[in-house]
Amino acid sequence: MSTLSFHTDPALEKRIRAAAKKRGMPLSSFIKETVERSLESPRLKGSDVRGIVSGKSRLKPEDAGLPPWNESDPLLR
Repeated sequence: MSTLSFHTDPALEKRIRAAAKKRGMPLSSFIKETVERSLESPRLKGSDVRGIVSGKSRLKPEDAGLPPWNESDPLLR
């Protein structure tokens, strides 16, 4: 399996870590799943996906950004 890295500011890092912890997922699994889901929606641009994570999305409220989390997924337990 390959390893990738990216740069983020401390505030976004805190949000990502908190979201992964809330779902009881290892950080790398959470990031992998988030990226996979964003790639399933080809109409989104990088700035749109970044906006979803940072809370500064330019999407309209009626637009679907990412598919909803499947809370019953056994991998989330």
